[in-house]
Amino acid sequence: MGKQKRGWVQARKPQRLAHANLLKLRVFRLQCGFSIYDVAEKLGISAIQVSRIERGVADTTVRRLAQFADLYGVPIRDLFSNGTASDNTLSGPLPRRKG
Repeated sequence: MGKQKRGWVQARKPQRLAHANLLKLRVFRLQCGFSIYDVAEKLGISAIQVSRIERGVADTTVRRLAQFADLYGVPIRDLFSNGTASDNTLSGPLPRRKG
Protein backbone atom coordinates (compact mmCIF):
# COMPACT_ATOMS: atom_id res chain seq x y z
CA MET A 1 0.00 0.00 0.00
CA GLY A 2 1.17 3.49 -0.80
CA LYS A 3 1.67 6.21 1.74
CA GLN A 4 -1.14 8.66 2.27
CA LYS A 5 -0.31 12.33 2.51
CA ARG A 6 -1.95 13.95 5.48
CA GLY A 7 -3.31 17.44 5.23
CA TRP A 8 -2.97 17.50 1.44
CA VAL A 9 -6.00 18.81 -0.44
CA GLN A 10 -6.17 18.79 -4.18
CA ALA A 11 -6.93 22.23 -5.55
CA ARG A 12 -10.13 22.43 -7.51
CA LYS A 13 -9.71 23.51 -11.08
CA PRO A 14 -11.96 26.35 -12.24
CA GLN A 15 -15.01 25.09 -14.06
CA ARG A 16 -14.41 25.56 -17.78
CA LEU A 17 -17.12 26.13 -20.31
CA ALA A 18 -16.82 25.02 -23.88
CA HIS A 19 -18.06 27.36 -26.58
CA ALA A 20 -20.77 24.95 -27.75
CA ASN A 21 -23.99 26.79 -26.92
CA LEU A 22 -22.52 30.01 -25.67
CA LEU A 23 -21.37 33.31 -26.28
CA LYS A 24 -22.84 36.30 -27.81
CA LEU A 25 -19.85 38.11 -26.40
CA ARG A 26 -18.96 39.86 -29.63
CA VAL A 27 -22.52 41.10 -30.08
CA PHE A 28 -22.57 42.65 -26.62
CA ARG A 29 -19.07 44.08 -27.03
CA LEU A 30 -20.08 45.85 -30.23
CA GLN A 31 -23.36 47.07 -28.74
CA CYS A 32 -21.41 48.61 -25.86
CA GLY A 33 -19.01 50.25 -28.30
CA PHE A 34 -15.94 48.48 -26.93
CA SER A 35 -12.99 47.33 -28.99
CA ILE A 36 -11.28 44.05 -28.20
CA TYR A 37 -8.46 46.15 -26.72
CA ASP A 38 -10.89 48.01 -24.41
CA VAL A 39 -12.29 44.74 -23.07
CA ALA A 40 -8.83 43.23 -22.66
CA GLU A 41 -7.64 46.20 -20.63
CA LYS A 42 -10.73 46.23 -18.40
CA LEU A 43 -10.56 42.47 -17.73
CA GLY A 44 -6.78 42.31 -17.37
CA ILE A 45 -6.25 39.80 -20.17
CA SER A 46 -4.73 40.04 -23.63
CA ALA A 47 -6.67 41.16 -26.69
CA ILE A 48 -5.72 37.84 -28.27
CA GLN A 49 -7.40 35.98 -25.40
CA VAL A 50 -10.57 38.08 -25.73
CA SER A 51 -10.68 37.28 -29.44
CA ARG A 52 -10.08 33.57 -28.82
CA ILE A 53 -12.89 33.43 -26.25
CA GLU A 54 -15.28 35.27 -28.58
CA ARG A 55 -14.47 32.94 -31.47
CA GLY A 56 -14.71 29.81 -29.34
CA VAL A 57 -11.09 28.86 -29.91
CA ALA A 58 -10.43 29.08 -26.15
CA ASP A 59 -12.63 27.78 -23.37
CA THR A 60 -13.39 30.10 -20.51
CA THR A 61 -14.49 29.94 -16.90
CA VAL A 62 -17.75 30.91 -15.25
CA ARG A 63 -15.82 33.55 -13.33
CA ARG A 64 -14.53 35.09 -16.56
CA LEU A 65 -18.03 35.05 -18.08
CA ALA A 66 -19.30 36.87 -15.01
CA GLN A 67 -16.64 39.53 -15.65
CA PHE A 68 -17.80 39.91 -19.25
CA ALA A 69 -21.44 40.13 -18.11
CA ASP A 70 -20.61 42.80 -15.51
CA LEU A 71 -18.66 44.81 -18.06
CA TYR A 72 -21.51 44.65 -20.59
CA GLY A 73 -24.19 45.29 -17.95
CA VAL A 74 -26.18 42.15 -18.70
CA PRO A 75 -27.14 39.04 -16.73
CA ILE A 76 -24.71 36.19 -17.33
CA ARG A 77 -27.50 34.06 -18.84
CA ASP A 78 -27.81 36.55 -21.71
CA LEU A 79 -24.29 35.67 -22.87
CA PHE A 80 -25.55 32.24 -23.88
CA SER A 81 -27.23 31.74 -27.24
CA ASN A 82 -30.28 30.28 -25.50
CA GLY A 83 -30.57 33.27 -23.16
CA THR A 84 -33.74 35.27 -22.84
CA ALA A 85 -32.54 38.50 -24.40
CA SER A 86 -33.54 37.92 -28.00
CA ASP A 87 -33.46 41.67 -28.58
CA ASN A 88 -29.70 41.66 -27.93
CA THR A 89 -28.77 40.23 -31.30
CA LEU A 90 -27.63 42.11 -34.35
CA SER A 91 -29.10 41.37 -37.72
CA GLY A 92 -26.88 41.35 -40.75
CA PRO A 93 -23.10 41.37 -40.85
CA LEU A 94 -21.21 42.78 -37.91
CA PRO A 95 -19.52 46.13 -38.55
CA ARG A 96 -15.79 46.17 -39.29
CA ARG A 97 -13.47 48.54 -37.53
CA LYS A 98 -12.21 51.29 -39.83
CA GLY A 99 -8.62 52.36 -39.95
